[in-house]
Amino acid sequence: MTQTAPLARLFEPARWGKLHSKNRIKYGSCCVSNYNNRDGTHTIREHARTQVIAQTGCGIITNQGAYPDPLGEGKGYFRQVAIYDDKCIPEFEKIAGYIHDAGAIAVQQVLHAGRYGGIDLGYCLQPSIVPQTLPHFRPPREITKEQIRATVQQHAEAARRALKAGFDATEVTSFMGYLLATFNSKFTNRRTDEYGGSLKNRGRFMCELIDAMKQAQGDAPLVIRLNGNELMDRWGGNTEDECFELMQLAAEHGVDMISVTVGWQEAPESSIGRDVPPGYWRRLAARAKKMLPNTPIAFGNRLPDPHMASKCIEQGEFDFWEVCRPMLADPELVHKAAAGRMGEVKRCIGSLNCLSRLFRDLPYTCTRNPQLGHEYDPAYQITPAVMPKKIMVIGAGPAGMECAITAKRRGHDVIVFERGPGIGGALAGYARNDLANSDDLTSVVAYYRNMAEALNIEVRCNTSIDVKAMRSMLHQYDVAVIATGARIDARFLPECTPVRGWWCWAGARSG
Repeated sequence: MTQTAPLARLFEPARWGKLHSKNRIKYGSCCVSNYNNRDGTHTIREHARTQVIAQTGCGIITNQGAYPDPLGEGKGYFRQVAIYDDKCIPEFEKIAGYIHDAGAIAVQQVLHAGRYGGIDLGYCLQPSIVPQTLPHFRPPREITKEQIRATVQQHAEAARRALKAGFDATEVTSFMGYLLATFNSKFTNRRTDEYGGSLKNRGRFMCELIDAMKQAQGDAPLVIRLNGNELMDRWGGNTEDECFELMQLAAEHGVDMISVTVGWQEAPESSIGRDVPPGYWRRLAARAKKMLPNTPIAFGNRLPDPHMASKCIEQGEFDFWEVCRPMLADPELVHKAAAGRMGEVKRCIGSLNCLSRLFRDLPYTCTRNPQLGHEYDPAYQITPAVMPKKIMVIGAGPAGMECAITAKRRGHDVIVFERGPGIGGALAGYARNDLANSDDLTSVVAYYRNMAEALNIEVRCNTSIDVKAMRSMLHQYDVAVIATGARIDARFLPECTPVRGWWCWAGARSG
């Protein structure tokens, strides 16, 4: 990789315990893909996706969370992978192999979904019977002390299997309302025994889990993901100070890295959506680093920009940029950043199509990346055209530009016709008036402009193509693609009236 000076810290090699990372970028296990079989076994689709992840250029790669118990009380997603038995090991060996072949450190996450688990059972486990605030989750059962001991052992065995499969380290996740988070939080932990009450008691399960996993895996590193802020104030959850006390407790028990995260699934406040400005939560990582200077800190919540990440590392705010969703949008992000081609990056815009699909028990997809989940399908691969053609694309909005870019990459000669003054179509106007984070959507328009220039795609703006124009030039082209977009016909909206250029329902407040 050719690294540019502003990104030097991001791409410098880093030592992590006994391991050496080629850079300071950690691929985070941000989502379960739902690409696998219902029994927790892997599929070809999952392996193809993992091979793409392995080639992202990250120095540390975390494989998605696997549930550790045979009953499935920890299973939070229909097609989540399992690691509760030695029969699971061969499939994980393949995953570790893909990661190692790319020269990266392989980390396996162990994920017991707790309050959000038991998807096939009709109930979930948590420290106390606290009713669900979201109706699609299962009614809770209080975990017994015997079950606590069994769960600790299951995590230790899962760690042992991961290392046997060839992984270099493991990770346990305690955020989002998963099992470990429910013990840590006042919201869901209302026990009166030694696992409840004071913060130290609420953190007892976490400490036992850390101790057991470290004993099972020897000197192999252990990562723990912990909330810097739960965002659960409405429900009486932990304060931010209590979250950091739990980090201190985890560090005292010898974790080898803390991944600072934000929020629960049922938090009323967004943590990674488009209404959160990029870099908004970095203060939490900086606080963790100041409190625990000798513990590596990973962070990446709503931080999609490698330049911002490198600056944060340079300023000592955290040690590793933990990134996932930006690489769902563009798996080449790291390589493009290293080559100084950030203008060609398909930026994650925080629309969270990845998460919304999971909540409907569907495989995750990405608004920006149509290939996500189809890496195994030849029909989704960009291959050289058998016979190059001359193609006219009518409309320079997102659909037209995606078509033009793909066709050009396949070797076709492409000309785009746009009746407006520039690339972007209706999205350009929407982006300028976006009430969330307008930079997200303007970056999409900028990407299409940059790609048109990089690929030498001719775009003829201020050019209307009507029937007469089409007849006069169609003989010059082999293919015509109409991508003029959709529009609202006011004749079919009789109860609407135009207000300041927008359509509003009659009787609604126009502001």
